[in-house]
Amino acid sequence: MSKDIRLNSNNKKKVFKRTIITTVSLILVIVLLIGVLFHNEIATIASIKKINDRPVYEMTYYGDYAFDKFLETGASSAEELELFLRKSLARGIMSIGIKENPDRGCSAFIAKTPEGDVIFARNLDYSYTVPMILETKAKSSYRSLSIANILHTENAEWINDKYEFKMTPTLRLKSLALPYLIFDGMNEHGLAVAVFALIGSKSTIEENKTTLYDTTVIRLMLDKAKNVEEAINLISQYNVAFIPKSEVHFMFADADGNSAIVEYIRGEEVVIPKEGDYQIISNFRIHENRSLQGFGSDRYLAYDAVLSESGGIITTEDALKLLQENTIPGDEQWSVVYNLTQKTVSLTIYDDYDTLYFYELD
Repeated sequence: MSKDIRLNSNNKKKVFKRTIITTVSLILVIVLLIGVLFHNEIATIASIKKINDRPVYEMTYYGDYAFDKFLETGASSAEELELFLRKSLARGIMSIGIKENPDRGCSAFIAKTPEGDVIFARNLDYSYTVPMILETKAKSSYRSLSIANILHTENAEWINDKYEFKMTPTLRLKSLALPYLIFDGMNEHGLAVAVFALIGSKSTIEENKTTLYDTTVIRLMLDKAKNVEEAINLISQYNVAFIPKSEVHFMFADADGNSAIVEYIRGEEVVIPKEGDYQIISNFRIHENRSLQGFGSDRYLAYDAVLSESGGIITTEDALKLLQENTIPGDEQWSVVYNLTQKTVSLTIYDDYDTLYFYELD
């Protein structure tokens, strides 16, 4: 038996109307669900702003970036870090690659201003960067301002040269990984941290410790340490793995004027605390190197000549000038002075010393 069901014009309109309402309702539910699940990610991506055509960007990270979860497993290589980021930040739907570049210079010093403020002054000398000034404020971590290189994310390339870089939608998504890829920063308690190349560093990987890969050490310090003492205690609880052929040492400084350099010599962690009015770091070993010989000794000695004469007293403006006079020619990426007392950041980028970027961690 067959039935011939025919709809009159009114019924057809009703069916069509119901279909439209159902479809729109489903779309709204999906949009609402996406908004609920990814509202922090959406807000973070929406905050990305280009502030200079050279180019320079800034971003506010809303919500959590799964760092406490990362500390449970760690990562001993770029591949392991990428796998964690893809699962935890990209929800497994896209790759967040980590691009390694062994070409890192850098130098820094800790001193005081004439007003007594503690400052941490740092140069990043590098082959190429697109800087991202990043503010993070996860509930389980201390608030911080830091600087990352967007080009460390996969598929971030120059178009022809650095002035034609394009922030694509895909790259905006990959920027969610940048809290793990920072080179220096300062947190709300006035602890500053930075990484510096030191070829030949060798750490020991102990089975009972979680391993932190390269710049994730900086993330740990900014999120969990209030001062240099806490930073040193923290780093001793973890293994540190380096980018192949781009080993590093670290410098910590705090608002009380304390600082320390952490190096890895023949598999042993070595802490070199500040002695005197200031402390300097570059790209050669400090431990058991009284002659101060090695790559970057010229920059080290230039800082030392100025700071020894002034007793470690220097204005923010003069600190920036001293940094700018001692970059590696052609590799100038940024010069930054973190005021650890006032929780401010004074920054110049590339060799554009006439443009000053100023931030407050309030």
